[in-house]
Amino acid sequence: GIVLAVKTLRTGSTGFGFMEGFFALGTIVGVFIVPYFTSRGIPRLNIFFISLVLFGLSLSSVGYYPVYWWILVAYLITGILNMGFLIPTRTLLQVHTPINIRARVLSTYSAVIKSAVLSGSFIGAILEAKIGVLPIFLFSGMMICITSSFLFAAYLISSRKS
Repeated sequence: GIVLAVKTLRTGSTGFGFMEGFFALGTIVGVFIVPYFTSRGIPRLNIFFISLVLFGLSLSSVGYYPVYWWILVAYLITGILNMGFLIPTRTLLQVHTPINIRARVLSTYSAVIKSAVLSGSFIGAILEAKIGVLPIFLFSGMMICITSSFLFAAYLISSRKS
């Protein structure tokens, strides 16, 4: 985000702060939207996969259309969708993990997520110097979208068989 704001968009640290603020606002909105959908009977795994697919599209749109006002909108959407896959994941882990190992499972999940974020940032920093920040947003978003779409299709096919 900071490289995008400073190098590509030339908005400086203030522009980066607004981008992060829009993402944070999206997460707050997402905290209220996700329970609305689950209370309407939409399965948590459907919300999870749909959110991941749309998250990937939103992320890749930043690389495809690097205009500051759109990036603010995309960050807001991405924040909402972030809650769309985090809340169902944690809920499913809490509901389906036996009580005697729940704390260990949730702490392992947290460690894996934090490691993935750090690894992604590290790889992105290395690649940014070679190919630029916009292709990284475009490529990583499309990879999330494609992978999530295949996994969602596999989940839907397997759930229909059972």
